[in-house]
Amino acid sequence: MRQPMSLACDATLAPAELPAELAGIDLALGLELVSGKQALYLSLLRKFVTAHRETAAAVRRALAVADRETAELLVHNVKGVAGCLGATVLMGCAAALEGALRTADGELAGPLADFEAALAEVMADLESKLPAA
Repeated sequence: MRQPMSLACDATLAPAELPAELAGIDLALGLELVSGKQALYLSLLRKFVTAHRETAAAVRRALAVADRETAELLVHNVKGVAGCLGATVLMGCAAALEGALRTADGELAGPLADFEAALAEVMADLESKLPAA
């Protein structure tokens, strides 16, 4: 007779430690969005750093060749992930830039600068404060 597989595999892992605060990230909200699972949240934060470290530069490259569609997709992705992590300011800046990109004559300089600044702030703190995997 087959034994049921245990779902308590995380119980043997040492608890992950989050920094007390991260610039641009509401840690309480982020943890709430992952049902308080710190190890999962840390993993998502690390994946965000890896996946979006060069996104601001990629958006600029896309805009340099008038590829607003690619720029919009990149910004949309950051917006979604930022929202899931509790990075509400970054999410708002990404939403503003995404809206400007959708408008053919949308002014981009201000929203782009805000997006880049918010992303840089989040990235810098994540890269300096996240515990090693």
